[in-house]
Amino acid sequence: MLCLTPLMIKVSRHFASPIKEELGEGQQAKKGIGHFGGVTFVFCFLVGIAFTPININTKIVIIAVLLFALIGFIDDCLKSRRKSSDGLKSVTKFVLQVIASLIIVYLLTRYNFIVAKWYYIAFYVAYITFFVNAINITDGLDGMASLISIILLSLLYLLNRNATSFIFIYCLMGFLYFNGGKAKIFMGDTGSHAIGAIIAVEAILSAHPLYLIFASLIPTFELFSSLIQIIAIRGFDKKVFLIAPYHHHLEKKGVEEQVIVVRFSLITLLLSTIAYFIIY
Repeated sequence: MLCLTPLMIKVSRHFASPIKEELGEGQQAKKGIGHFGGVTFVFCFLVGIAFTPININTKIVIIAVLLFALIGFIDDCLKSRRKSSDGLKSVTKFVLQVIASLIIVYLLTRYNFIVAKWYYIAFYVAYITFFVNAINITDGLDGMASLISIILLSLLYLLNRNATSFIFIYCLMGFLYFNGGKAKIFMGDTGSHAIGAIIAVEAILSAHPLYLIFASLIPTFELFSSLIQIIAIRGFDKKVFLIAPYHHHLEKKGVEEQVIVVRFSLITLLLSTIAYFIIY
């Protein structure tokens, strides 16, 4: 990661997408920063996995990471090609996420990780899609999605002892070296989709998926803040937040970016610790 990311920083600057105008001065200062950092840590994850014993759990996680990383990569490429912050249409992206989730859930049922009942299938498809979008929405401030994901994956490693979580944590730590503080590169949808996928699938494999929702209160609230804002604007022509998701609302209120990142990460660490002790 530490060797490949500087190269990706230079390459991705030529494909940087514009920052949305409504995001204020702090975010506007980040114009020109590339957003293909996720490609680097997904690649490093695959390299790391190649040196570990591969069982069926590992195979399903790898497939999940690749499927969702591909969806995110298509979205990132469209943003770069159009020189716009808009990639795939929301409906198209959601349909692709559901299809990918169905493939993963099919594999989980085939190898008896979950019960092959329609309501279980529906729940886990929604569960995977939820986490992918929650991490995607959380990825908006330097280092925040990376830090929160490292904490959640650390909890999952303690529960599962799977090499996939362990390797992904180190890949994210390498990425965070260049993304924390003043970011030199963004993970993009390639990265956020891959992270959401591995967290969701590892949570299912841990047999404690509901506890992960509790530990992931920050990404959950971030996602719902965006949904609430959309409903309020389209249904009532009013705004609940100055801007959604919630971390940008706090920025508009004058809270410094790194203060938000530290506080949200500490909350996630606290909730993850509570979840761990409840399980054991």
